[in-house]
Amino acid sequence: MYVNKRSFLMLKLHHDGYNLRQIGELFGLNHATVIHNIKRAEWFEKTNERLYLEDTRELRLELMEHPVNRNVNDLITEVIDCKSLRGLEQIQIRILKNQYKLKCIE
Repeated sequence: MYVNKRSFLMLKLHHDGYNLRQIGELFGLNHATVIHNIKRAEWFEKTNERLYLEDTRELRLELMEHPVNRNVNDLITEVIDCKSLRGLEQIQIRILKNQYKLKCIE
């Protein structure tokens, strides 16, 4: 079911550090709809909802093989656009998790 896959992807992106506005822009939805989908996916995962888990199985496997990575331009843009200490903390966590493909300058 498309709705389950969309909710799963929104939750995954949120866990990977994308904010509600960025996720909404990707899907063409407003932040309230994104919040609803994320909460929905969290509930289904918490309760091990069978249909949800079946619908998202292939996506889970695919994303385990191809994790989300960002490049240095994403890092720069996120720092410039950041408007709160919490946002900077999330960027720091992503850096510590090596989610940015950063090139060493020699």
